[in-house]
Amino acid sequence: MLKTKLIIFNLLLLLSFSQLGLFSQDVESQLIKMADEAYRQGDYLTASTYYGRLVNDVSNSKLEHIEKYARALYKYHAYADAAQWYEVLYQADTLKKFPETMFWLATATKQNAKYQEAHALFLQFLLENNGNNNFLSEKATIELKACKESILWKENPVPIKIEHLTQNINTPYSEFNAIQLGDTALYFSSLRLVFPENLNSIFPAIYISKIYRSAISVAGYSEGKELPLTINNPETHNANFCFSPDKNRLYFSRCKNENNFQLNCEIWVSEQQNGKWKKPERLNRRINAPGVTSTQPFITSFNEKEILYFVSDRAGGYGGMDIWYSIYEAGKYQDPSNLGSVINTKGNEITPFYDDQNGDLFFSSDWHPGMGGYDVFKSQGALNQWEKPKNIGYPFNSPTNDIYFSINQEDTMAGYFTSNRKGSLYINGETCCNDIYYYEWLEKPKEIALTDTLFVEHVDLSLKIKELLPLTLYFHNDEPDPATTKTTTTKNYKTTLADYFGLMDIYKDEYAKGLSGDDRIKAQQNIEVFFNDYVKKGYTNLTLFAEWLKKDLDKGNHVKITIKGYTSPLHTADYNLKLASRRISSLKNYIYEFNNGVFIPYINGEIKNCRLELLDAPIGKTEASPLVSDNPNDKRNSIYSRAAALERRIQIVMYESDKIESAADTMPELFLAQKEINFGEVKENHEYVLVVQYINTGQKPLIIENIDVQNSAVEVNYRKIEILPNEKSDFVIRLKTNYLNSDQTIKLKIKSNAYNSTEDFVIKAKKVE
Repeated sequence: MLKTKLIIFNLLLLLSFSQLGLFSQDVESQLIKMADEAYRQGDYLTASTYYGRLVNDVSNSKLEHIEKYARALYKYHAYADAAQWYEVLYQADTLKKFPETMFWLATATKQNAKYQEAHALFLQFLLENNGNNNFLSEKATIELKACKESILWKENPVPIKIEHLTQNINTPYSEFNAIQLGDTALYFSSLRLVFPENLNSIFPAIYISKIYRSAISVAGYSEGKELPLTINNPETHNANFCFSPDKNRLYFSRCKNENNFQLNCEIWVSEQQNGKWKKPERLNRRINAPGVTSTQPFITSFNEKEILYFVSDRAGGYGGMDIWYSIYEAGKYQDPSNLGSVINTKGNEITPFYDDQNGDLFFSSDWHPGMGGYDVFKSQGALNQWEKPKNIGYPFNSPTNDIYFSINQEDTMAGYFTSNRKGSLYINGETCCNDIYYYEWLEKPKEIALTDTLFVEHVDLSLKIKELLPLTLYFHNDEPDPATTKTTTTKNYKTTLADYFGLMDIYKDEYAKGLSGDDRIKAQQNIEVFFNDYVKKGYTNLTLFAEWLKKDLDKGNHVKITIKGYTSPLHTADYNLKLASRRISSLKNYIYEFNNGVFIPYINGEIKNCRLELLDAPIGKTEASPLVSDNPNDKRNSIYSRAAALERRIQIVMYESDKIESAADTMPELFLAQKEINFGEVKENHEYVLVVQYINTGQKPLIIENIDVQNSAVEVNYRKIEILPNEKSDFVIRLKTNYLNSDQTIKLKIKSNAYNSTEDFVIKAKKVE
């Protein structure tokens, strides 16, 4: 217990030393030790204070200290400061020792509600990362969509009133998990300081979560009173509660700090008898599995059986924390089942609330596309059968964390949720701590299914393509068509690549031949790195190149591609020049045959105002490294070594894209994300909303003059405003299924002042019972 007091005392000494210019190496070492210990214990505010001293002079700070400072700030929810220091780290880390920095800079920027800027940063991370971290790359791809949708959610808020509860409920610490019983009482959880710390005491500060009750009257909420000790065990955290449908049982979590300072939680239940809560019992080991956390219970009824939904990090899940369910049958909780991949993700899904009147599950997730860290989502279904979750929108959700959504039993137009959004009370940092918020619908919510927004991107594709250059592709020795003097081949590069990958084990064995121990292992690893980081990456970039090339041509550009061919020093100069030509020919065959020959009309000049030219530049062995063996008897070094393999390549080295001038170039141009949407099967009495983005890719201002639709099932909202060149706008389609026939195709006519003055947009849908 003396540790915390000593750390504070040591910090005061360290601060005074630094002010006197006595910031020695020993002092720095002690400060690092205290900072790391605070971080390990989850005390991110203290950790950030210590790390902050270490980076006081940025020019002399170590990258490791800056990274830890930024990470501690983010963990403490100081998003603005975290973004600032991640930017400092990114600029200082020229050798990319911390390759994830750009991802966390983008994330912190997003949680400052700077969605456009965050979108650009996530995109930059993906371009720089190039798939090296699959988890963060997948998350960044989701965040690109989330940033765009967040802008639209803010522009189209749901009609609710939100109130921050009074200081009889909220404190500068953390309040959460509010549930109202009838119209007379509000129950909630709170993490509060129960033993303050100061230098005159030998005891450290102690924070404990407890469950509270507040009486509701015409005067508002009374000050929250702790539930009795039978519920609020003073030796554990007590929180995350719910009531049984008959309100006679209270389910809640009890959590303890383990040796690694991680909370381990279990679910308990107490029965009410004569108005008092009995001694609680721990649920069975099926629910509270050893060594894992089980928390945030919610009890409901389904098909005349009680269902326990809860959150756990047990084995068999999809990510960190998943939502599970257990059926209560014959007086026992059955083996839990996961809700499945529609709900649970590689991230965390928490705080389930089930609305049994409408069959909707509300939960929070940090993986599904949202506005902040955790957003609230809704999905209709039960057990492990669910519809795709929908974000419940702004202002329920914010750039911070929004969790513990609930609906009042008596008044289903109102309820509560928890958030650390700006406006919450705090000790240090305006988004540090959770508070409880009351919401009330201003009008009855409609059954609206918001489909994916059709986003449109307009970038200079030629610049993106040039970022891939030189695009390098590799070959096995004397491939394609070995031992010939032909200058062309019928083989497609993709075919030669498949054969090449099939030889990887042979390369590993041949290059490691004669070696033993660590030398043999290193030689084989050397070959594996070549195939995975060079050969595979080259083909991945080639497929991306081809997709972008098609889009660039479709913009009416004349494209010239220059391809160089190289060989290792084996064979004569004349033979190798022909081999280099065959290798170039295999890539040209790949382009000819790509996507069933989509490039052939451009190569043959059949498409008006756009053309594709492929230019050969065979080099042969003239630029091969003199360090690579040209001895045919030394196969280990002349064929199977990584150095020799790097010489057997072709490269796309030049990409020239020029616009072919036409009359359309001086006009506005309407570019849609896509021109058809199929809603699939839709339900009666639902309204489906689709936001369609478009961009003016022309040279003069664009105006949509009218969107004509001859069908009462579709309503279109658009703005008749000038859209400047390269600017975006959107229109909203509302599909009202009450007016829809069983299976329909509906055509919209978009009329504008563009060169092509009328564009068709097609809607398809099939109504089901």
